[in-house]
Amino acid sequence: MRSFGRCYRKRLSFLGLVLFSFFAVMTVPVAAQYLPISPNSPSIHQIAQGKSSVQADAATLAQRLNTQGSLQLANGQPQVALQTWQEAEKAYAQAKDEMGVLGSKINQAQALQSLGMFRRSLDILEQVQQAIAIQPNSEVKATGLRSLGLAWQAVGD
Repeated sequence: MRSFGRCYRKRLSFLGLVLFSFFAVMTVPVAAQYLPISPNSPSIHQIAQGKSSVQADAATLAQRLNTQGSLQLANGQPQVALQTWQEAEKAYAQAKDEMGVLGSKINQAQALQSLGMFRRSLDILEQVQQAIAIQPNSEVKATGLRSLGLAWQAVGD
């Protein structure tokens, strides 16, 4: 009989703990609604400074398109890759990602070079060169300058 009493008490205390946890979880969000939040609250400031969901979605889409374009170029589809990178450029612009836009333009120039359109590629890369000149050293900057050099070499400049 004693073991039944101990077991019953353990179950009862476990049930009490579960019920307490349930009520604690359910009432905290309701109570939080009534807390005064000042305009200078760090949480409000962080939310205002964060990316909107539209920008985050655009950035994710741009990265996917960028990867897709790379695969298309690697599979011998430079025209399709060019179109994909043009879409990626628009998505990066919507996400307000300047380095992403520049990277997409560099990729477009590489696709144009694969298509034999060296003059058009050179025009894009010269625009990119002006934009990346003020950027800190990065992989995008190095790739852009390398592509520009290859385009100059191909054109004979």
